[in-house]
Order: sequence, then structure tokens, then C-alpha cells
Amino acid sequence: MEKRKSFISKNLLQVVLEWIGFFLFGVGVLGFISLVGFELRDYPSEIYPSFRYIHNPAGLLGARVAYLLLSWLGSAASFLFVIGAIVFGIGMFVEGKIYFSPLAWVGVLLSVAMWEAHLGWPRFSTGMVAGGKYGVFLWHQMPLRGTLGGYVGLVGFFVLSLGGCVWRWIYPLALEVEGEDEEEREQPLGSFQLPLELLESERGALAVELSRDVEGALKNFFQKHHMEATLQCLSLSDHRLQYRVSASDPKDLRRLCGGIAHSLSDVSVRITSQERGSVCLEVSPTSSGQIHLRRLLDGKVEGMEIPLLLGTTDSGEEIKVDLAQMQGFLVAGSSSRAITQYLHNLMISLLFYRSSSQFRMILADPKRRLQEYHSLPHLALSPVCEGESLRSLWQNLEREAERRRGLFAQKKSDNIVPWVVVVEDLCEAMVMAGRELENFLRFLRDEGEGSKIYLILAAHRPSLDVITPTIKSFCGGCLSFALSSRIESRIVLERDGAELLSFGEAIYLDMGKNLHKLAIPYVHRSDIQRCVRYIEAKSSQ
Repeated sequence: MEKRKSFISKNLLQVVLEWIGFFLFGVGVLGFISLVGFELRDYPSEIYPSFRYIHNPAGLLGARVAYLLLSWLGSAASFLFVIGAIVFGIGMFVEGKIYFSPLAWVGVLLSVAMWEAHLGWPRFSTGMVAGGKYGVFLWHQMPLRGTLGGYVGLVGFFVLSLGGCVWRWIYPLALEVEGEDEEEREQPLGSFQLPLELLESERGALAVELSRDVEGALKNFFQKHHMEATLQCLSLSDHRLQYRVSASDPKDLRRLCGGIAHSLSDVSVRITSQERGSVCLEVSPTSSGQIHLRRLLDGKVEGMEIPLLLGTTDSGEEIKVDLAQMQGFLVAGSSSRAITQYLHNLMISLLFYRSSSQFRMILADPKRRLQEYHSLPHLALSPVCEGESLRSLWQNLEREAERRRGLFAQKKSDNIVPWVVVVEDLCEAMVMAGRELENFLRFLRDEGEGSKIYLILAAHRPSLDVITPTIKSFCGGCLSFALSSRIESRIVLERDGAELLSFGEAIYLDMGKNLHKLAIPYVHRSDIQRCVRYIEAKSSQ
């Protein structure tokens, strides 16, 4: 069996189950209304002829449904039948659960029909045969009928059937659509940790990444304005990049600085010299205080279940937190590039600190900004890259959390592998499935003790519609990059300050509502690819 199923089949199965539940609920409501308003004169029979006026509140269809139920099951069993259909429908449509065992419920209905057929119950029979045709037939076919042994057997059958229903009510059957067995879902992937040698030397790493972005922005600018220009790199360092741009039309060169600054908001661009047909540009980060992630990964993280390396303070102190203590971690900022880079930091640090047997990941990546990790064996489910699949993701995770809570209640928490859910674009998640996401977060906050499901949420456009009170109350820690206004800073951090940050800086709001200004480390894209290839090679052995 494959460990990760496509969400297409899961969505189809879930839709089918929801429609079945909706149909059962409708049938149960119709049947209940029909039984309550039943009158024999509404249905043609040997006693009453057919009247044009139908007295049943459910109309002609309700009159016929009630007549069939009462004639075959009797009064008591008919009411139990429609109530059971309503309960089945609600469980399947709303929560994806079966609250009663179908076979046990059929046993209850038949035993009640047999008792009604034996006792006669004239005040419940509404003029029909007590117990209905099934009840009368089964009662007459029952051995030792009318004796003490027969009564004991009938009571025992009823008690066993009712016990099966009650047991399933206490432990409802979740309609799992993940496509994995419980043992397979919790099976570890093997134990190995990444060596620090996978991260290249820090010198020049920032410059290589920055030059790639700058050159890409320049080429896009040339193409957009139909410019015939050539690009030459003059110098390359972590703090400054120098280029010479030559073009056939010198007038177009003056628009370069504005175009680059608009494409890369985290750098400053200025013209250092200008000649006929060419111009020299100097590109530098607005803050040059970034350090490579490798320099911070040597520290210990004892006592932390899911350690995250956030950054360093002005005094050089490393800030590391335990995601298991916070349960949710929110990252916000106005620059998508800075947030995505920071998610790379968190994931790489987590892959270094914890082996593949100590946690699993789930990626909600509709913009595919974390595509490097889509093939990791750590993934518990296939990455969610379609917005329509987000609703199914939160519903499936809520059922998984409830299953894990049951294991925790049975003191089997050692068998639960932590799951880390990374939501790359919280705005997209709220637009496509905001209600399901908030319901899931409320469940984890109020009833998810011991489920070991933790979330990292990234908000590229922080607003009250995205960072709702439910999300703020769930996340034990928040980290903000530079924001465009004090209003956004108050939404994320509950106070001003984030609007004054520069490139490579962030403010962390801890669980005690204390603020920490951090310098954010940096990891090269080639380092990420090298780590992923190493993990894939190890897991295939």
C-alpha cells in the first residue's frame, strides 16, 4: 500500500460520503414528519377509500412512506428507524463518523418489532398491525415462543444489539480517507541525521543567491521594456554587487534603478558611474548583518521535542524555541521573498536537529514556493498544492487529531509520531477553507491534548481577515519581518515596531508577550538541494 495517496481520490470519497449522509438525513426527517402526521384515510386500503385531500403534512409521498414503514415494522421500530437515519446522516455529513454499528441497529429494530408484535401495543399501532409484517413473522418463527426461554432469548438479543450501538457511540467509527492503516501511518522511516558538511562554507553564499535574483530581475526588466541590453558582473561579495549594463538606447538605462528597486524590495540600487551606452549599478542589501545558518546549528537543543532556530539577538544570543510548547508559530511580513527564505531556515534547522524517525511533515504549498521538499520521505501526506484540497486537509487532520487523542487517553502516547504542518500561504488557506481551518485550530486548542500536531503559518499579507483572533490565540509565538504600516504591526505583534525593520531583521513575540529583535540567518538554495538529495539517498537504502 502506498504511504501517501493522491488527494483527488480522497476528495471524491469524501464528497460521496457527505452526499450519502445528506440523503440519509433527508430521508430520516421526511420519515419522522410522515409518521407523526400519519392517518389511515390518506392511503387507499380495504378500510378507508382514497380521498383527494391528503392530511399528512409531508403530502402524498409522506403518507405512503409512513404507511409502508408502519405496515412492515410497526410503530416503535418505525420511529427508531427514522431517528437512526437522522443520526447516521448527521454523523457522515458533518463529522465523517458512524455513531452506530449498522448491524447492531438492525438488531435493535427487529427485536423492538418482535416485542411490539407480541405485546400488541394498541395505543401505538395507529390501526395497523402491531409490530408490522416483519415483527409478526419473526415472532412466530422464534423457537420457544411464549416460554421463559423465549423471553430470555429475545431480551438477550435486544441487549446485545443495544450494547453494540452504545459501544459504537462511545467510540465512533471515523471514516478515514487518508488511505493508510494505523500501524503504517505511525511507522518510523528510519533514523539518520544530517551532517553539517552538507552546508557549504558561508563565504559568498548570500552574494550568489542575491546575484541570481538581481540578474533575473534585470532580464525581466529588459524583456518587459523591449530593451536590447547586455549584463556584466564586475564584483561579487556578501555586502555589495556591481554590474555594468550596456544598451543601444542610453535613455532607457535611467529607468533601471526604479525597476530593480520595485522587483527587489529588500535591496538598495544606485548608479555609480555612467558612460555613453552603459551604466554601472551597485546593488546591496539594506542590512548586511545576515550570517549563514551553519554557524548557528552547533548548539544543543536538549529537552525540545520540535526545536526551531529563530535567529540571534544583538548580543549574539541564539534564540531557539520548542514548537511543541507553542503548538502554533506565526510568521508574517510584507516581503514574500523574506518569508519564504525564513521557512527554508526553519525547515532545514528542523531537519538537522531531528532525524526522520522523530517527526513527520505536511506541506500546504499552493504557490509551490517550497517545492524542494515535496519529495521528502518525511511527508505524512502528499503536498497540498491545490486550493480546493485545503478543506479536505483540515477535515482529515481533525479526524487524525481525534484518533491521536484516543491513543493519548489510552496512555499510548509513545506510539504517536509528531506531525508538523507548514502552511506556506495563510491568506490562500483562509480564502479557500478559512472556516475549516479555524474549526481545526479550535479543536487542537481545546481538545487536542496529546495529538502532537503542530503548525507553522506564514502570512504574506497580514490583515484582520487573515490573522483572525482564533489564529492569534492558537499561535504561542509570532515573528514579524518588515511591515508596511503600524496597523499591520499591531495586527501581528499587538504593538508598533515592525514597520521600522530593515532587511535581515525581525521581531519575535514570545509566549510571555515579550519582544526580541533578531538577526535572521541565511541558507543557500544549493545547500537546501544538497540536504534533500542526501535525505532521499539515505531513505532509499
